[in-house]
Amino acid sequence: MKANTKKRTSNDTQNINTLDENNLILSLAYVEAMTNTGSWQYNMSSKKLSCSENFYRLLGFKPYEFEPTPTNLLQFVQEQNQQQVKDFICDEVHKNSFKEIEIKIKSKDGQAKIMFCKVRDYTVERDGVMLAGTLHDITEDVKIRQMLEERSILAEMLIENSVDMIAAYNNELRLIAWNKKCENWFGSSKNEVLGKHILEVFPHFQDKAIMMQLEEVKQGKHFHFSENKYKKSEGYYESFITPLKNKKGQILGILFIIHDITEIKNTSVKLKHLNQTLVKKNEEFERSNQELASFSYIASHDLQEPLRKIQTYSLRITEKEEKNLSIEGKEYLRRMVSACERMQILIDDLLTFSKTNSNPRFYEKTDLNKLMYIICNDLKDSIEEKAAKLFYKNLPVIEIIPFQFKQLLENLLLNSLKYHRPGIAPEIKISATQTKLPDGEEERIYHHIIVTDNGIGFEPEYGEKIFELFQRLHGKHEYPGTGLGLAICKKIIQNHKGYIYAEGKPGQGATFNIYLPQIN
Repeated sequence: MKANTKKRTSNDTQNINTLDENNLILSLAYVEAMTNTGSWQYNMSSKKLSCSENFYRLLGFKPYEFEPTPTNLLQFVQEQNQQQVKDFICDEVHKNSFKEIEIKIKSKDGQAKIMFCKVRDYTVERDGVMLAGTLHDITEDVKIRQMLEERSILAEMLIENSVDMIAAYNNELRLIAWNKKCENWFGSSKNEVLGKHILEVFPHFQDKAIMMQLEEVKQGKHFHFSENKYKKSEGYYESFITPLKNKKGQILGILFIIHDITEIKNTSVKLKHLNQTLVKKNEEFERSNQELASFSYIASHDLQEPLRKIQTYSLRITEKEEKNLSIEGKEYLRRMVSACERMQILIDDLLTFSKTNSNPRFYEKTDLNKLMYIICNDLKDSIEEKAAKLFYKNLPVIEIIPFQFKQLLENLLLNSLKYHRPGIAPEIKISATQTKLPDGEEERIYHHIIVTDNGIGFEPEYGEKIFELFQRLHGKHEYPGTGLGLAICKKIIQNHKGYIYAEGKPGQGATFNIYLPQIN
């Protein structure tokens, strides 16, 4: 009875020990899986290697899928690390200390991985010297480490090569960063100041409010001084004092940045002076324009009266006294009448030009197709006289000053009719599109109106000159006119805040490009 009891007790103890051992193995397996680690043992005498289940998984295999021998394991190690691994495993003299190694392997599916191996020897009475080690997959850790190192190097390069003076302090106000600009400005090298307290580097801060400001920065406050001057320099500087925080928002220290704004300040002063000069010039220009417009208007009106008298007396002489005049006298009379007519046209054009400056500008939504129909009716006689052909359709509805834009289109059409090639009927085409043009920092939509003819054209270098006051490319006997027609066009387009320019080639006609901003 006692023997049976003793036997049962012995079996129970053995079962408990086996259960504890199984639980331990199971617990180790969980730990290895959670930590991405595998373990192994190597008997230096029998050359037998055993590996945990997760060891196989780290290599991309199922547990015990291949025989764990040093030779089989070496085939997974990249060639440049194989000798290092051989030395690592076969070296019997570990002196009861840990050895560590980082190796690159290629798993079953060909994926490159980085493993961290750690090993230590121990002695078992019956087995002799044993090696026990771990294999830990640190591939992602290495990637993160490399990324952090790259970021650290980049941050250091940015700080070192910055055009600004940059310094940083920890929460104990000891220097942890000091770039080249600081070295050059303050005359102290990085090695001399790193680790020192701020008052060791800048003793004069003790008596200033800056120490109180630094304590506020350590609590999260920011300071910005937009314009400072220092005794050692004639320049101007902008300063920032801001807390250094990690991703969690914890304040780790204080960052100082001092930016040299001397050039910006000097440029700003120059721009201010230039702007003041420009304002004065604009005022003078506006005054000159107003005076010119007033002069043109008054002069035109003052000239009307004597001109009317000359025209009246010329008409009376023609009606009553022409038969009594000699042939030479009649020729003088004809020239006088012709001069009066040209003078009348000039006065009318001057009045038109002055009105473009002085009349109030009321914008109206206008259909250019309807406006062209009115203009064609007004110019019907001139169009028929020249047997001209006009083509226009699908012109836009736009916001314009109607009477001024009517004058603009009339002047351009009359210009094309006047400067036609002898023996060739004028053809005038008017079309319109929309385009985008730069307007400051943004783009703006413009109406692009194009007037093209097949006339005599002009040399390209005269593309701007033809819009100047009283400018003519031909003698008045070849093509009559005052030289004001296109100047009026330019002024009208300026009133609309637009642009006009001309392109031409001799004998190939001319093209007038008009750009009007779209008004919302």
